[in-house]
This record gives sequence, structure tokens and C-alpha cells, in this order.
Amino acid sequence: MKNWYYIVVNNLIPDDAKTVWNIVKDNITDDNDDIRSQRKCTDFFYHVNLGHHNIKWNVLQQHYKSITPEIPLLEFYIAEPYYHMASPHTDRVRSVAINIPIQVDLENSNAFFGKSTNLEDYQHIKQQNESYTFKITDPEGNVIEDRNENYKGVYHQEYYDDVKLTHPVLFNPAMPHGGWNKSNSKRVLLSLSWFDINFEDFVTQCNDLGYLK
Repeated sequence: MKNWYYIVVNNLIPDDAKTVWNIVKDNITDDNDDIRSQRKCTDFFYHVNLGHHNIKWNVLQQHYKSITPEIPLLEFYIAEPYYHMASPHTDRVRSVAINIPIQVDLENSNAFFGKSTNLEDYQHIKQQNESYTFKITDPEGNVIEDRNENYKGVYHQEYYDDVKLTHPVLFNPAMPHGGWNKSNSKRVLLSLSWFDINFEDFVTQCNDLGYLK
């Protein structure tokens, strides 16, 4: 199984994501009740957290109801022009993620996802003594414990698939991934996060529904 897949159901998913962006883009402030929180990760990259529950996002979240009843967390990832580079890293806690392109210069921006499903296969620098334990539910409804190891690495092209953000990308956040923006405009992605379902189970169900390219 790969660590990433294009989702190509139809244009509804990116169109609905752009509708959400249009609701909040002109008022990304602490006074906007539709925004749960904001986090500036670097001088050139920040997250805008929309939370899980808002009737305005319901149309977008409905696309995944047949896969899991869990409502995904919605966050915008905004990369400033020219300077943003996300080195290979893993994400804490979330078990499944989908990044949906909202505003992307395809010639001057990319994403990359690790080819291997084993962290030991990468040349990398690990942060010591940090991992994140969480619980997920298997297809039979059993709660099991899982863990994402906190990882920060150095990019080596041979270990990664270079991916153009032409479609939404489903990926495994427990494996190294990253990207960059060298465009003269902002790059905007809407990231959906699930915490209670196994990545392999999510992929299998998406494939059965014909969601994957």
C-alpha cells in the first residue's frame, strides 16, 4: 500500500472546499466566530483551524460519511510566496489526512510523500523521546492503540514521490511528507484530519467506492 493517493470522485470536493475558503478568507481574525484558532508555525506558514462542527462546512464533510461517521477537523494551511519549505516530517495524533488544493501554482509548488511505510528506511533526524499515542477504531468496532513517532528529516529525492496538487491527496500522516512553495503567490490548502480510523481501512473503503485514482 502506498502512503498517498489522488482522490478523483468529481469536482464537488474541491469546489466545496473553495466555498469554505471564500467564507473565511476575507476575515481571518480572532473576531471571526467561524475560526476556532490560528497558529503561525513559521514566518512563512500558518494554520487556520475551523474545528469539526459548523453547519457551513457540512456539505464538504458529507462526502466522507459513507466511509466513517467521524467528522473531520478542517484546517487551512497557508504558505507565503517564495519562502515556504516544509521539510520531511510526520504529523502528531491524526491517523488520516486529505489535503485539498484551493490556490496552488502547479509549476512552482509541490508536495512530496515517502515511498516506504517504515520510518527506518529514511535518512532522517528523529526528535528523541517524542511520540504521540492515540486510539483508533478498527472495522469491527474494537478500540486499539496506535502511535505516531515525531520525526523531522532531511529531504533526499530518492525516498519520496513528488506530487503535483492537481487533485485532493489522501495520505498517511504517520509517514514522512512535506512540500514547498516557490510561487509569487500564496499557496492555500484545506486539510481534513481524522483521528479514529486506520489509514489502511480508510484507503480500502475509498477504493471500494471508486474514489481513488
